[in-house]
Amino acid sequence: MTSVMAAPNSTQVHAVVESIETANEADDKTELGLTITQVKELFGPCFLHSNDKVRAFTYQTLKNLQPGETIIAELEYIGDARTGTFQLIRMID
Repeated sequence: MTSVMAAPNSTQVHAVVESIETANEADDKTELGLTITQVKELFGPCFLHSNDKVRAFTYQTLKNLQPGETIIAELEYIGDARTGTFQLIRMID
């Protein structure tokens, strides 16, 4: 098996928010369930495809974001070819 170096990478996605979870009020980390609808590779390897269902986390404040909404965001894959997660780097207006 050939290994793929994940970092650095960045992908712009259009995605439907399926779920939003915050561990507790003291924790700034929010986890999102996303269904990817469009993918645009910005740089580095791309680990996403249309129709993928992924979990992502962010430390950004997501004011008024609700399940069912469509977002445009920049995601980065953190990990290796077998295990990893996506971090939502920023929302794009």
